[in-house]
Amino acid sequence: MFFRVHMLPVGLRLALFYVAIFAVVGIHLPFWPVWLKARGLSDSELGLILGAGLWSRVVVNPIVAYMVDSSGRRTDLMGGLAILSVVLCTLFAVIDGFWPLLMLSAALWAAFAALMPLGENLTLLTASTRRLEYGRIRLWGSLSFILVSMTGGVVLTYQPVALILWILVASMVLTWGACLLLEEPPSASCARSDPKAFRRVMMDSRFWLFLLATGMIHASHNIYYGFATLHWQGAGLSSSVIGLLWAEAVLAEVVLFAFSNALVTRLRPTGLLILGGSAAAFRWMVLGSSTHLVVLGRRVPYRQRLRRGCRRFTGR
Repeated sequence: MFFRVHMLPVGLRLALFYVAIFAVVGIHLPFWPVWLKARGLSDSELGLILGAGLWSRVVVNPIVAYMVDSSGRRTDLMGGLAILSVVLCTLFAVIDGFWPLLMLSAALWAAFAALMPLGENLTLLTASTRRLEYGRIRLWGSLSFILVSMTGGVVLTYQPVALILWILVASMVLTWGACLLLEEPPSASCARSDPKAFRRVMMDSRFWLFLLATGMIHASHNIYYGFATLHWQGAGLSSSVIGLLWAEAVLAEVVLFAFSNALVTRLRPTGLLILGGSAAAFRWMVLGSSTHLVVLGRRVPYRQRLRRGCRRFTGR
């Protein structure tokens, strides 16, 4: 019997998009710096390459948003950005050197990063028109991140670092396929920006406070995203344990999305920002104090403690 993909429920298609895109994030955040470091980059060069991907979004995302506002066609643009990301990611297999890696990183993450806000906008519009619960759709992305980071850590314990690139490429191919399943929400239309409304937003002090708060919270995570895995590797933790640490950090996110409607109603956006910023500050103080697994959030296995005790006793 002929089966049409678009017969799938719209909520399921949106959930598959989050599963695919967070599969990319689940391999990129924990392990992409390891792949770059294996190319012989210094810490300063690694920081510049990772930063180039972030700064390129500042330029590209507003342009992409303007294109969507002008055309009203999100899904076509998302499909194009996804296939472009696949091509650019594959090129990492054939280039080397700091400057080529820097330029390719800026291009790749500018294209790929634009998919997330477009997907979020599409999901929120669809959830509003079809009365779906956003958190219950979005949590599948977090679950995907947990699965991929855990699995990736175990696989990379026994496989070469070069495999990271091909897992990343495969995840981007899945993201492209998921983008092909998406459709515009019924209420989507081509709407021109209202200059007066834009000026009202720009003159609202609450908007600038919101940007400052969210910007500072996100900025506090960048060192963690870029160097946490390398830091933990230097402390002697295995790839499988590091994958578990990354996965464990997202469990709270899954709980948040599962009960997001009730939490937003009770705390309001301002309360959530205060809670998130406070939790982030506490998190960095704890993580910066030690690399012991008890501090990082995982109990040290008995066999590992026994081996450490034997080394101290024998001096080896």
